[in-house]
Amino acid sequence: MGEALGSLSINLRQLPNLLRIFAANESNVQQMLPHLPYFSRLDALTASEGLLLTGFTQKAEEQTEDFLWTLHNQKPQPLRLDFLVPLRAASLLFVGVDHPQEWHRQLRSYWQKEGSTQWERWQVLEARAPHAASLLPLMGTQLGLATVPTAGSPQPDRLLIMHMPDSGATAAAMQELIRQLGSSDTLYSETFLRQQLQELPYTEFPAALLGSAYLGFSECYFTQVEEYLVLATSIPALKEMLLDVQAEETWQRSVRLNRFLSRLDPEQNYALYLNTTTLWPLLYRQMAGPWREFWDKHSQALRQVDLLSLQLSASEGAFYTNLFLHLDRRPERLLEQIQLSKKASTPLAAPLASAPQPVNYRQQRAGHWLVQDTARQLYLLDRSGQIVNSRPLGSFLQQGISELDPQKNKNPHYFFISRDSAYLLQPNLKSLKPFPMALPGGEALEWATVMDYDGSLRYRFLLASASGRLFMYDLDGTNLEGWQPKDLQGALSAAPGHMRVRSKDILYAFQKKGQIQAFTRRGEAYPGFPLNLGDSLLGPVHIRQGSDFKSTRFTTVTLSGLLYEWDLEGKVLSRRQLFRPDARARFYLVPDARGQRFIIVQQDRLRLRLLNENGSELFEKDYLGAGRMQVQYFPFADGAALIAVTDPEQEFTYLYDLKGNLLQTQPLNSCCPLSLQPGTAGDSLRVVKGYQGVVEQFLMPAIHSSN
Repeated sequence: MGEALGSLSINLRQLPNLLRIFAANESNVQQMLPHLPYFSRLDALTASEGLLLTGFTQKAEEQTEDFLWTLHNQKPQPLRLDFLVPLRAASLLFVGVDHPQEWHRQLRSYWQKEGSTQWERWQVLEARAPHAASLLPLMGTQLGLATVPTAGSPQPDRLLIMHMPDSGATAAAMQELIRQLGSSDTLYSETFLRQQLQELPYTEFPAALLGSAYLGFSECYFTQVEEYLVLATSIPALKEMLLDVQAEETWQRSVRLNRFLSRLDPEQNYALYLNTTTLWPLLYRQMAGPWREFWDKHSQALRQVDLLSLQLSASEGAFYTNLFLHLDRRPERLLEQIQLSKKASTPLAAPLASAPQPVNYRQQRAGHWLVQDTARQLYLLDRSGQIVNSRPLGSFLQQGISELDPQKNKNPHYFFISRDSAYLLQPNLKSLKPFPMALPGGEALEWATVMDYDGSLRYRFLLASASGRLFMYDLDGTNLEGWQPKDLQGALSAAPGHMRVRSKDILYAFQKKGQIQAFTRRGEAYPGFPLNLGDSLLGPVHIRQGSDFKSTRFTTVTLSGLLYEWDLEGKVLSRRQLFRPDARARFYLVPDARGQRFIIVQQDRLRLRLLNENGSELFEKDYLGAGRMQVQYFPFADGAALIAVTDPEQEFTYLYDLKGNLLQTQPLNSCCPLSLQPGTAGDSLRVVKGYQGVVEQFLMPAIHSSN
C-alpha cells in the first residue's frame, strides 16, 4: 500500500465548467462529459507507479435523472473490446451493462424527462428508420468509443465499438436499416481484408441511438468484426483499424497498456481511459491561448502523467470510484544525453551496398532485416545479428521491400526490384516462379508497387521503367490489358501507387516533369487528369484519403518551392510559394514510413532547411557536401519525432529532434539511411545501421515531445 495523502471532494456538476476554462472550443467539452449532478469523496494515496484516488460518487439531487442514473442497477462488466482499439487511440469511453435493453429503456426515459435535443434525435431516428429499434434487442454488454488522432487533420477520427453477440441478426438488421434510409445502389460498399465495409447514410447515427456523448459522426461507415459492430467517422479510419488489428497494434497487445490495465478494477459500468502520450498534442491544439503558455512552461511535469483512468461501478445506490494517474517518473533527457546501446553486430563478406530494410511480417513479431553487400549477396538477419539465410542476386536492390503472402499460408514473401528484374522471394530466399521477371526489351526498372485491391491476396505488380512506361502483371507473370505498357513519356519522381475511394480503384503516378496521373484499373485516365503543376518534382506526394473524391487531398512541393494541394477531381485547392533563399535551392517532400505525415526539405549547395507540413521552418544545418542529402522522418504518437540526415559522401548520419538537437552531439558512422523500429514494450527504439562491411543494431530510449 502507498502513503495516504488525505481526502478530496469533487463536484462533478462543475467539471465541464472547469474544462471550459482551458478549452478554446466548448463543443469538445460537451462531447467528452455528460451532465453529472454528482459529488465524489475520494481518498488519495501514492501507488507504485502513480497516484490512486478511491471512494464513492453519489447523487447531489435525488429527484433528478441523468446518464449515470441509467447504470445504477447494472452489473459492472470487464473490458473485452480492447483488441479492436488501435494503439494510436488517445482515449476510450467504455460503458458496461448486464441488461442492455433495460439500460436503453432508462436512457430513453431520461431523454424524455429531460426534454432535451437528445430526445428529439431519438424521435427523428424512429420516424426516419423504424428498424433502428431492432438493434436494441441485439445489443450486448459493452460499448466503446475510441478517439484516434488523424494525421494531417485537426479533427480526430472516432470509432464506436458495439458488442452485438448475434452477428448474423446484426448484419440483417443493418441491411434493413440501410434499405429504409435510401437506395443502397448509391452508397459506399467495399470488401477490405475480407471484411465488408459499408456506408450508413444517417448523420450522427451513434448520437441518435446512444446519446450526445457519441456525437462527431457527420458521416458513418461500419463493419463487423467477430461479435462486434464497429462504426467509424471515415472510410480510412475503418481501414486503418482493420490494419492495426491485423498487425496486432492494439491496446490488447501493448505491454505498456496491459501493465497499466492490470492495476485497475477488472469490471466497471462507466470508464474513461486516456492515453495521454497520444492525447497531449490533441489537447494542446484545443487549449485557449493563456493555457498554452502555462503548458509550455510546465510541459515536462505534466507529461509525466502518461496514462489516466476513471472507473465507476454501481454499488448500493452509489458508484464506487477509482481514479488512477499513472506517472512516468523517468527523468526527461535531452537528445544529446541519450546513449545508444549496441545489441548486435553482423560482419558481411563485403561493404554494404544499401540500407538495411526492415521486414516485420505480422505473424513474425521478432523483426528481421534484409541487407545487400557490394558483392551482390543478399542477407536475412534477425534481432540477435544472426544470418538466417543468404543468396546471391544478379544486380543491386533498389527502392524498398514489400512483404506479401501470395501462397496464403501466413509465411512472409519479399518483393523488390533491381535495375533489371522484379523479384519475389520465399521465406528461404528462393525465388517464387515466374520471378524474377524483366521488362520487355530489357528496359531499366526504376519503381514498383504491389497492389491487393480487396484484401484477397490476389496481388498485382505495377512496374515503372526509367522512361516512364508502366507495366502491370499478376502473380502468374501475365502482362494485364491496359498496361502493355501505359507510356507516360517521362520518368516518375516516386513509386506509383493504389488507393480505393468509394469502391473505385485509383492508380496514381507522379512524374518528374510535374504531371500527376490518375487511372482506373484498366489504365483509363480519370476526369481532371493528368494535372500539370508547371514545375518539376523531386520526390513523392502526400495523400490524405477522404470518404470521396472531393475530400481526398494530395499535397506536394515542387523543385522551386511551390506548395500545392489538390483533390481527386483534379481541382487545385491551394498554391503557395515557400521562401526560397537561393535560386539553386531545391525542395522535396519526405513522408514517414506509413505515409501519414511528412516534412519538407529545402537544400542548396551547403545548407539544409527542414520545414513542417505548413512550410514553417523547423531548423537548418550547414553541410560540406554538395550532393543531395538523404533525409528520413520518424514521427511518434505524442508529437515527438526523429529526423535522420545521411551524407552518403562522408558516410555520416545525423539524428535530430524537431528542434535540431543532435543525438550524442556527434553523427553516426553510416554508409546509408538507417532503419528504426519501436521496441516491443514501447519504451525503446531499435536503430539499425551499416558501415563498411558491418551491420550494427542499437537500442535507444524512446524520446518524447517537449512541446
